[in-house]
Amino acid sequence: MIQQLGHRPDSPLGPGIWCSTLRALTVVARENATAIAFADALAGLVTDVETTFGIRLSPEPTTPH
Repeated sequence: MIQQLGHRPDSPLGPGIWCSTLRALTVVARENATAIAFADALAGLVTDVETTFGIRLSPEPTTPH
């Protein structure tokens, strides 16, 4: 779905936030990235997927270690 939205490996999603060089579905932080920019990029992807495909993405549950 991420690629169908037009994102490709190594494409920017926000300031310092990029799709991985190997696959678009992995989001990576590079130099000068901030937690806010990362959260904004993910929120933008969630909104775009829901608007385009009608599917609401949500984070995977995690358990503390």
